[in-house]
Amino acid sequence: MQVFPVILDTRPSYLRRQGAPPSLLLTPVGTGLLLHRVKAALAAVKVDTPRVLADFAVDEDYATRVRAIAAQVEEVAPVERLSGLLNECELSDCILIIDPRCYPVRGLDLRELISAAGADRSARHLVAMDTQRRGTKEYVQLDADGRVQRIQRYYDGVTWLQAQGVLASLIPVPMLREVVNPSVRGLAPLRRLMAAHGFVNRDIGLAGGIHDLRTERGLLHLSEQHLRNGEAPSSADGYRHWRPGVVVGPNCTIDPTARLYAPVVVQAESRVEAETTIIGPTLIGTGSRIEQGAVVAQCLTVPGTRVGANATFHHRLLCGDETERPSDVEVWDNDRGGIQVARRDPARDDGDEAAYRRRERYVQIKRVAEGILSALGLLLLSPLLLLVALLNKLTSRGPVFFGHEREGKDGQLFRCYKFRTMIDGAHFMQRALYKQNEVDGPQFKMDHDPRISRLGHLLRKTNIDELPQLWNVLCGQMSLIGPRPSPFRENQICVPWRKARLAVRPGITGLWQVCRSGRAQSDFHQWIYYDILYVRHLSFWLDVKILLATLVTLGGRWSMPVHWIIPSHKARAEDEYFLALDKPPVEPLAAVSAEATTSTSAGVVHA
Repeated sequence: MQVFPVILDTRPSYLRRQGAPPSLLLTPVGTGLLLHRVKAALAAVKVDTPRVLADFAVDEDYATRVRAIAAQVEEVAPVERLSGLLNECELSDCILIIDPRCYPVRGLDLRELISAAGADRSARHLVAMDTQRRGTKEYVQLDADGRVQRIQRYYDGVTWLQAQGVLASLIPVPMLREVVNPSVRGLAPLRRLMAAHGFVNRDIGLAGGIHDLRTERGLLHLSEQHLRNGEAPSSADGYRHWRPGVVVGPNCTIDPTARLYAPVVVQAESRVEAETTIIGPTLIGTGSRIEQGAVVAQCLTVPGTRVGANATFHHRLLCGDETERPSDVEVWDNDRGGIQVARRDPARDDGDEAAYRRRERYVQIKRVAEGILSALGLLLLSPLLLLVALLNKLTSRGPVFFGHEREGKDGQLFRCYKFRTMIDGAHFMQRALYKQNEVDGPQFKMDHDPRISRLGHLLRKTNIDELPQLWNVLCGQMSLIGPRPSPFRENQICVPWRKARLAVRPGITGLWQVCRSGRAQSDFHQWIYYDILYVRHLSFWLDVKILLATLVTLGGRWSMPVHWIIPSHKARAEDEYFLALDKPPVEPLAAVSAEATTSTSAGVVHA
């Protein structure tokens, strides 16, 4: 059995203007081209020599350029050539089709797709899941009179499980031969066509998302990712480090007065003239010329581009002669003696880079410290844990521990452990008791819950039932201090709240647990408020104050004023922030037959 690789090439609309590369595969990425990246992925799986099939007219110039870049290409032809290739293959062979328009954020890795090529004769597809900018998608259902009947929100990777694109497909030759006029202008239509003909399709989900190279923004993001990750210079091709973070190719001319801020790659035979400013991540393509006084920030400059004198460009794909100066871009000196470029926005918040770095360092130190503390806690409390486990087993039926699936950092699911405090089968009784729920929002709580065992009342009153969560802390799934760990069912109501609380690891105790008051009518609103307040102010001293407040209030038995933990002026600033969030821009809603992708921006949801 042989695997014959086919690389699809296309010409997106943004590459059809004058001076642009002739196709997507010939677009620069890092110190090479996109074709080099795909070839490297194929070399890692050791398959046959690839063919390049284009969905546009293939002329001699295009074929020559492809062969000059990748000498070991079996054939450069139009996509219709696939039918002829199928006739040349044995029935035991497979065709590996790669569509680089959906390029993985974590890099193209074909090993899992190829690994079962011999044993599994089904069609296999490397699939990227559909994701939204805010991680959610909403559908609005209207009745015949246009009145809203229902709004349903779906979350990426949890309740929204549709494919955004297919990166690569490994298909046995007999299957492709049976499909009438196989369409490989896109792998997603081909995948649907295979299923319509009754063939078995197996999807391999891709983690990490994709860069959609059908759009200019997607190509820019791919280029920026490679530059930020650090492009290693290839000495064989004459590339070198001009200065830290700036890689320069052979035969380049860079004026001593030019300012280049890493990460930047200047490909071969390019010229950077006097008083120019290049701010990374930026890629200057082969043979380009950046004329005197020009500013190029976060751009991708294709080979042979000329940027005119004193022109300014920000986050653009530059082709041919670029001489305009966009009016919505400004350049200014920052406090650290560098240059910053941004879209002109009077309400711009530049952020505090030093504070961000301190926060990241603290999160790393906190993880190590809590691992040590949780291990010591489990060791010192082991006699108590064993005693409670024994009593729990002797006093009521059921397991000693209760493990429930919760969402951790970045939405990763984990099993959160507690001592069982309810009778066996308690979850089957919750629906019948839901009318007696004494708190608002998605959670369920009753002061006199009939499902709680006699020992469970004592364990809950003393918070001893929470001690097994030290194991979750030791495993890195939880933190000692953070937002309350919640299941997906409770995290659906407010999108910004979900995004904020899942940005950190959930905690055994937290700001909401020690500061909440009014545990019925407004409890859920406080839950949202305190969780986001904690995430925005995360620091060592905040965690120390919450830990002390937990001890003083005996695990939240009574309320601690929030201004004792977070200064009043900061809390007032947060109130203004949430007030602004509570008035999102109104966006049109579509009927159920059309997709309504509204962005829920409210910081508080009024149930």
